[in-house]
Amino acid sequence: MKRRICVGDTVYILAGNDKGKQGKVLSYLKQQNKVVVEGINVRTKNIKRTQENPKGKRISIEAPIHISNVCLSINGARAKLSVKNAEKGRELWNTTADGTSSLYRLVKGKKG
Repeated sequence: MKRRICVGDTVYILAGNDKGKQGKVLSYLKQQNKVVVEGINVRTKNIKRTQENPKGKRISIEAPIHISNVCLSINGARAKLSVKNAEKGRELWNTTADGTSSLYRLVKGKKG
């Protein structure tokens, strides 16, 4: 699957219980094609009692969601991206609703 989302990007959630929310990408799980998004898909994990922690506790963690269920968000709106080849390498372009395009970032990888 093509990956156009990087760590630190703001994404829009397309499916699931958190549909319509936005968050920042914390990590990318390459083998599973999943991303962990800040404040999205939060799960509660119970920690057992130990000598260091005699009461035990509950912690909230963000669970990963599949990359097909998120899209890039630029200035609060969903973004449609395209890759174009240039002299400097490959570039990622954002196309807005009115048809104008703007350079979003350079993409790592070989030219062509």
